[in-house]
Amino acid sequence: MSDEPRIVAADGLFTPEIKRHSLEKIRLHNRIAGIFSTAMRGKWPQLAYVGLYSGAGHARLADSNQVVETSALSVLRQTHPFTDYIYVDRDEACVNALRTRVEPLTRGARVTILHADVNDSPDWRLDRLPTWREEFPPNGRVVHFMLEKFDHAMQRVGYLSAADDAHMVKIPGMGVMLYVLAYYSKHETGKKFWKETRSSLNTQLGFGL
Repeated sequence: MSDEPRIVAADGLFTPEIKRHSLEKIRLHNRIAGIFSTAMRGKWPQLAYVGLYSGAGHARLADSNQVVETSALSVLRQTHPFTDYIYVDRDEACVNALRTRVEPLTRGARVTILHADVNDSPDWRLDRLPTWREEFPPNGRVVHFMLEKFDHAMQRVGYLSAADDAHMVKIPGMGVMLYVLAYYSKHETGKKFWKETRSSLNTQLGFGL
């Protein structure tokens, strides 16, 4: 399966708009999901995929009006599928559209789609770090500070540090950072998968995107 986001025809269902930089995230997702599911096939009776901000499965590129398939559907097309898929989104329109779009792709897998806001959990809020204001250094960079704090928190619950391998997503052609993608694993093999994923990323997207 190609890591490239698939161009699809408009199907009349709800289709949110995304920026071009989101294609890079989809490609990284497709690559790491494929590597992981292939390496883990046959090792476990159950292999679950959880998408916490699942979206609608399709999205329209803001600057081209083309529609692409997003990670929620592309993960269902992996050569070696997961046994369980759990999707969560707070937008009811996204949830309803995704329910329709995943149906022909399940291939016998168990799929659960939840209409909920994961941000309602206190474990996701900055207030869980009550001293962050005092610890933030003068002239510090917020993104790097929060990545360090999050990385330390993940290590405390048994995950390996991922700060050095975090992927910075930037505005194409401008170098302005938009957000950070980090992959956490409790095993060195997981880190190896992520390094392979990052090294394989080609910044030149195909299919005329």
